[in-house]
Amino acid sequence: MTDDEILSGKWQFATVLAGNRFATQSIMRTKQAMSIFERKSFVLCPQDAEAIPYAFVRHFPSFNEFISTTTFSFDTPVDVAICFGMPYKYLGEDELESINLGTAAAGVSCGPENVNPTDFIEPKAPWMVDKEAWLPSVQRLHALIRSMYIDCEVPPNLHNVLIMAMYTVLGKEYNERIDQANTRYIKEHAAMISSVVTFC
Repeated sequence: MTDDEILSGKWQFATVLAGNRFATQSIMRTKQAMSIFERKSFVLCPQDAEAIPYAFVRHFPSFNEFISTTTFSFDTPVDVAICFGMPYKYLGEDELESINLGTAAAGVSCGPENVNPTDFIEPKAPWMVDKEAWLPSVQRLHALIRSMYIDCEVPPNLHNVLIMAMYTVLGKEYNERIDQANTRYIKEHAAMISSVVTFC
């Protein structure tokens, strides 16, 4: 990368982990259960580091309300949104300039009032999704959005209640995924230590 690219603020850089092997491997294992931005945020050696552009995330309806009121503990709402199946696109030069000038919003488009509802679940380029990070109930969330905003099968007064309930299901799945990744590595590490002690 050039000096100008490094200083542009457009790129997300990786952190090279060092220190206790158990701690670094635990962090890496957890990150592998998350979105592309988190999977690439930490590496074990400089050669593995990869800069990726920062991105806008197209939030589904009421997602900001869910994040601000939920009792779940999330490290990064961006990762949660992408794991919930929300589309994202990398920042362009014009969008980056708008952010730097303070004339852009927080990098999201929210609600059916300013987005074609189909674009939530069938995004067109340059928007994309990270299906590798999707939680088990993402397809159920997409089906709910279709029934509410595209097929209009659900009364508007029920929209917020239903989508918040689905976010709660996904939030539980998200936390369970992280917990399972951590627990699995702890068990593997304990088994390794036990085998070493037995061998000695």
